[in-house]
Amino acid sequence: MPSAQPSLRVQLRVEVNQRLFPAITALGFSPVIPSPGHDHAAIMPGFQRRHQDNLELLEVQFDKGHKPQFVINLGVVPPSGVTLPWQHFEQNQATISLLENRARLCRQPTAPQAWFKPSLLPRILKSPRAIPAVIDEVISLLPQADAWLRLGTIGPNIKLMHVPIRVKDGAL
Repeated sequence: MPSAQPSLRVQLRVEVNQRLFPAITALGFSPVIPSPGHDHAAIMPGFQRRHQDNLELLEVQFDKGHKPQFVINLGVVPPSGVTLPWQHFEQNQATISLLENRARLCRQPTAPQAWFKPSLLPRILKSPRAIPAVIDEVISLLPQADAWLRLGTIGPNIKLMHVPIRVKDGAL
């Protein structure tokens, strides 16, 4: 009986771990070690690096619905940290989701679905290059992420994710 091939999602995760994560660390990022009980680490493995006094954050966000796709979230935490209406977070406690101004490296920033995922035709044809091609694409776009984090340069694959934090009637 032939052995079952891993799912596309599993194949994508393996390729991300083997090829994309080393490309991210080559840019000077270190993996963030999640605190005990942190359940988002599997969905959003994070990386950080220091640039001047800022802390630059990068997350690889996998689809929580288990589809074989991901995006890359970016954020810069100033030395003062992040103050929200309900709490202050020191620089080393802040996450991208707490930042009012953040960005996303994505396949097509203007498309409603901007995730990196294997193209449909190669998947249908069961091409062994479908997943490596996605990783090649992302690696080729990492300089745009680097330029946004360091300089604020908005490249063609950078989508700004300005999310104002507001409190309505005392509730979030």
